[in-house]
Amino acid sequence: RECLRLFFLQEDAKKPAAIIEGAARSLTDAAVLGAGAMGAGIALLMAQKGIWTRLKDIKPEFLANGMSTARKLIQSDLKRKRITPLQASDTLDRLRPTTDYSGFKQTDIVIEAIVESLQIKQQVFRELAAATSPSTVLATNTSSLLVREIAEGIPHPERIVGLHFFNPPHQMPLVEIIRTDQSSPAAIATAFALTQRLGKTAVIVKDCPGFLVNRLLAPYMNEAGWLLLEVADPLEIDRAAVAFGLPMGPLALTDLVGLDVAQHVATNMHAAYGERMLPAPLWAALKEVAAAEPNAAKSLLIGKGSNKKLNPVVRRAIDKVRQSGTFSIPGGTPTREELTQRMIYPIINEAARCLDEGIVAKSEDIDLAMVFGTGFAPFRGGPMRYAESLGFAKVAEALEKLAQSRPRLAPSEALKRL
Repeated sequence: RECLRLFFLQEDAKKPAAIIEGAARSLTDAAVLGAGAMGAGIALLMAQKGIWTRLKDIKPEFLANGMSTARKLIQSDLKRKRITPLQASDTLDRLRPTTDYSGFKQTDIVIEAIVESLQIKQQVFRELAAATSPSTVLATNTSSLLVREIAEGIPHPERIVGLHFFNPPHQMPLVEIIRTDQSSPAAIATAFALTQRLGKTAVIVKDCPGFLVNRLLAPYMNEAGWLLLEVADPLEIDRAAVAFGLPMGPLALTDLVGLDVAQHVATNMHAAYGERMLPAPLWAALKEVAAAEPNAAKSLLIGKGSNKKLNPVVRRAIDKVRQSGTFSIPGGTPTREELTQRMIYPIINEAARCLDEGIVAKSEDIDLAMVFGTGFAPFRGGPMRYAESLGFAKVAEALEKLAQSRPRLAPSEALKRL
């Protein structure tokens, strides 16, 4: 039943939302800045859908790697008979590598997918403002920076939006369209039209730290750091998450995105949202270990399948935190039910805040984004649908109890009002 509901939500997401009032630009010519795996993947998607696409980077060798990525993806599609040789040839013809901005004046949309540095992105957007027409939509694929800060001081900021693709872009169905207070309806409409042309599911999100999906994932992944300090068997954390219906547990997810990235995100979320996102002390301890043993502290888990276990370096960091006297285990080792609550309920709590702040227009947007962006158990319908099935009051009550010894888990006023 929930999967059928999600199907209809996905179909509804193809229709322009009430917020999209402007007329979209035609999508004939586009460009992508940054020929890494993400940039090359996005450029290939557009070329496959009949859009003439420039792929720009600062060095020929970077472009060569990007084009190689695109060719490998095309060869994979050919091998699986998803496309014909003629389609493959036409796609590559529409993909044009370049190291300069020649031809950018005629582009309808440009997507920036370069390094996550505010200073560098602002410089690139200044260059884009000069190289494109005032009506060209400029989009950033940032996942960690505020779109409004990237747009600061750029001429015609009304044409700047966020287009947050998920990695890998040719496989992940979700795209977050990020609107700032200055983004014009025409820019949002053009971004939305592109996602539909690419066959993606789009959710329109108000600009905020972490946007929607990463903001909701942050307390989930951070809580895993706290749980590692409390559980007797670390692998039980991931087992509980998978048993709930997630594609992988938070430990495996942390290793997938990279331990250093997870630590960086935890720090940023804490700076943005305060004590409810207080980073687990384990992350700081692991940073110290990584400084001394850079090759040893690259992941939380080692091994595969039945041989998977906690990295001994992580175990040492846990022992160090436990012996520091700054942390005590409140209430003993968590049960499977408590593990699930402590991982899933903070997602619901933050989702309620997002809805209350107008980050998204409706709760269904949250469910759609989390299912298609993270693989949140489809049979549970998404975090808001799941909370509704339990009763929002029951979730708030459980968080209230947990918050007695863990203040970061206190239920929000937004959740209590649902």
